[in-house]
Amino acid sequence: MSTAPIAPEANPARRWRRLLIPLVPLLLGLAHWGGLVRLPLIGTLEHGLDDLRQRVSLDDRPEQRIVIVAIDDPRPDGNPERGASRDRLARLAEELFVRQRAAVVGIGMAFPHPDAGEGLALLDSLATGSLGRQIGPLLQELRPTLDHDAALARALTGRRAVLGFEWRDSLAPGQAPLAGRLPPALPAPAAEATFDPPVHRGAAGNLPALADAAGRAGFVDLQPDDDGVVRSLPLLARGETGGLQPSFALAMLRAAHGDIPLQWPGGSRLLLQPDQGRALEFTLDAQAAVRVPYRRASQFRILPAAAVLDGRLREGELTGRIVLVGPMALSPNELRPTPLHGTTPGLLVQASLLAGLLDGHLPLQPAWADGFEAAGLIAGCLLLAWLLPRLRARVALGVAVLAPGGWLACSILLYREAGWVLPVALPLAGVSATAALAVWLAYAAEGRSRRALARLFGAYVPPELVRSMASDPDRYTHEGMSADNRELTILFCDMRDFTRTAERLAPEQLREVVNLFFSCMSAVVARHGGTLDKYIGDAVMAFWGAPLDAPDHAARAVRAALDMAGELDGLNAELRHRGLPEVQMGIGLNTGLVCVGDLGSNTRRNYSVIGDAVNLAARIEPLTRQFDVPVLVGEATWKAAHDATSDLPWRVVGLVPVKGREEPVTVYAPTAVAHGLQADIPGAPPQEETTVAQLSPGLEPALHKRESAPSLPPSTMDHHHQH
Repeated sequence: MSTAPIAPEANPARRWRRLLIPLVPLLLGLAHWGGLVRLPLIGTLEHGLDDLRQRVSLDDRPEQRIVIVAIDDPRPDGNPERGASRDRLARLAEELFVRQRAAVVGIGMAFPHPDAGEGLALLDSLATGSLGRQIGPLLQELRPTLDHDAALARALTGRRAVLGFEWRDSLAPGQAPLAGRLPPALPAPAAEATFDPPVHRGAAGNLPALADAAGRAGFVDLQPDDDGVVRSLPLLARGETGGLQPSFALAMLRAAHGDIPLQWPGGSRLLLQPDQGRALEFTLDAQAAVRVPYRRASQFRILPAAAVLDGRLREGELTGRIVLVGPMALSPNELRPTPLHGTTPGLLVQASLLAGLLDGHLPLQPAWADGFEAAGLIAGCLLLAWLLPRLRARVALGVAVLAPGGWLACSILLYREAGWVLPVALPLAGVSATAALAVWLAYAAEGRSRRALARLFGAYVPPELVRSMASDPDRYTHEGMSADNRELTILFCDMRDFTRTAERLAPEQLREVVNLFFSCMSAVVARHGGTLDKYIGDAVMAFWGAPLDAPDHAARAVRAALDMAGELDGLNAELRHRGLPEVQMGIGLNTGLVCVGDLGSNTRRNYSVIGDAVNLAARIEPLTRQFDVPVLVGEATWKAAHDATSDLPWRVVGLVPVKGREEPVTVYAPTAVAHGLQADIPGAPPQEETTVAQLSPGLEPALHKRESAPSLPPSTMDHHHQH
């Protein structure tokens, strides 16, 4: 079978494309990492993967240290009603500190302006009229009960209370930068600090009376990322006209530990050293922010303010708890998207951050994260670019799916176990794109391989076998088809007296006879799963057992030979119909170890077989004329096939001397074509071999004459010269 080397990537340019194209994502990724180009998709993907990492890494244990009191009490119609009046907050603070014995109470709201309650305004209007002169003393006695700011201040005085305040970055013309008062500024960080807290133009603080009563405050602002999701919060910030201020969660942490001072060990670290217990050290990013270790709302105990004020809690039920008071579900301004939910109350964000601060452990992006990102991109892309072209397309597809998934799984594991927030989007995108390109190229190469196999083998191997070969094209590449030793069954089918027939026919008639003969016999070979090796003059050479494995190759070949003999009558009828001479043929079969594979030179190759078993098959075929049978098989074929052809009685033909062999060989014929030969063998070899002289006295001289003729060359390419 003449072929070209079966190597789908033999084209050097195509091979280089398959190696280099998957490196394009690496180059783009490095350009993005180095700031040469910006790939917006990477940022979006990073945010999405970061949120996924948080969601799958949640610790579902209930948070026992923190209680949230929601001042959004439901009305009878089911809608929340803000309960943030100063007198209500004052009574709530009094209940929490006195009866419930809370350790710290934080009100996550700012009070920059006096209470606008109608009672005190009405009292002031009465005092300015004529009635005021008459009941002035009574009005003065009523004032303390209607001054809700004073009531709230009294409830906070001398207790561990924390108020909120808000930064302002846009000021109206003539608007003062600061409304109300901020707490005393924190000490400035060390000069070698590597973080730079954000700076704001102004702030909405608290009334002086409230600021003095609480003595503590922290900013409650939420700073979302560019996609609007809150993932990090600054622990520190400063105003243009003031000093450094803590966030609300940090102020609560300090209050819970007795207002311990902040320490600056250097770099990006922030240290708090309680009188008892371990030190709390946090690493800040360049904007003095930390990642929020989110908890679900269900992990916190959330109480409606009415339940606290109405005495539904046992006395001391909140002893030692840190209580956050504020709105939970009212204004859209107080709801923010977070990794866990599309709308999360700001107070719940503060509670999650406070829980992480109390743990002393926050998610952290290590200083080496950028280098890790680049290393992961380079290693992942190069590894896949090298590995995937060497894999089959389906295997490559599996690796392409598993590699990004494995990378993401590793990042999740490191987040859960070590708290490391590692950039994953760029390496993941690079690996995914590299894998996608490599798989696409692999499928393209495999498609070329399939088409090449169909072209190369389609004329020689049955279509169903070509499809089977195409399902595993890598096996049939130049390397996969390299010559090796295998046991096969070889068939030679030869037209008898072809020389005399050729002399009587015109070239066109001869071509028609030969083509009909080849087409008929080749179709039988294909039906029985054989491989058509070549046409040698007027002979057909085929074999079974390669390139596709066929454990029953001998039985297949025998049945194919019988069918070929059976097709001869139909072929001759067609020849007679066309006015052409009939043909006769002989078929020789032999089984043995041969060298099979892609054989030949750089300019012409054959997928063929060579070996002694091939030569013996070629020498058995001419014996069919002397024995006047269409099919003869060697002993090795009979032994390999007789179990699978038990429905076919056999006859031994005899011991036949063969050129090049010291000992004669035994040949057999299936009963169906034996024409009365003796020595019937129903299922086992005969006890005594029948010699040539015993079987046909006139045959031995003919064989001796044949022995004196030139022997077959090692290759069977010139087999037709023996006719």
